[in-house]
Amino acid sequence: MTADKTDSIERYRANLQGEVDGAALYKTLAQTEQDPHLAEVYRRLAAVEEAHAEFWRKQFFHQLRLSMRHNRSSIVRYIEFYNSRRPHRAHKGRTPDAAYFGNQDIKAGA
Repeated sequence: MTADKTDSIERYRANLQGEVDGAALYKTLAQTEQDPHLAEVYRRLAAVEEAHAEFWRKQFFHQLRLSMRHNRSSIVRYIEFYNSRRPHRAHKGRTPDAAYFGNQDIKAGA
């Protein structure tokens, strides 16, 4: 995973946590506030923070899924390269696919 993707995921996680913390703070303030008008203001602020948290939650998990998909495809590509295109000394310069499956078509470097 690239540093940019890691930074994006961390930024989304931090934004999500900030919104969740803000919502919890405003809820607590609303519960402890004696003035009903001010308590209502805190409840509304908590609702706004919760909506923001939902936005960042979606962004965070979307980036996480993209990252996982990229990592998975990178691993699959490397395994394919390792087994079918990279010659191995243990197989006398043949690929594992050629050694185990009798495929003489060596694709080294392709």
